[in-house]
Amino acid sequence: MVTLGDLQRICPTTRSQILARYVNALNDTMREFEINTPEREAMFLAQVCHESGGFNYLEEIASGDAYEGRKDLGNTEVGDGRKFKGHGLIQCTGRRNHQKFADYKGMTLDDVLEYLKTPKGAAEVSGWFWKTNGCNEVADRGDFLRVTKIVNGGTNGYADRQAYYQRATEVLA
Repeated sequence: MVTLGDLQRICPTTRSQILARYVNALNDTMREFEINTPEREAMFLAQVCHESGGFNYLEEIASGDAYEGRKDLGNTEVGDGRKFKGHGLIQCTGRRNHQKFADYKGMTLDDVLEYLKTPKGAAEVSGWFWKTNGCNEVADRGDFLRVTKIVNGGTNGYADRQAYYQRATEVLA
């Protein structure tokens, strides 16, 4: 279980009022998706901290235009790039991923887009993505680079992710 104090030490530049919004949602998510060892928790928190800019963004800052027409993301309709740009703490991206999460929750796509704007929804979609994509098993092997590639599709911000991971490892030990 992660505490507000833990999050403050892992994300030292984020205001406490922001971090406090996520403590319960993160703990519920980590319990639900079996992110339940220090290694899994540290890797998960490192990724969500980086992807969300230290819990400051629940929606990708970029416009989403780069995702327009990306069939690999399920973006087949005009406007999908902007509508289904990254959402949540891990930045779930594309119509396909949003639809899969909507199906998991029994929600419509529009309802899911609203849900992902909440701390609970933002954390839950991240845990769902994490488990669905086998990140627990990769974390169990200690393969931080592979987890980063699963979450990011590459290694963008790798040094920042590693810094979060180092702090999380020390805090959760």
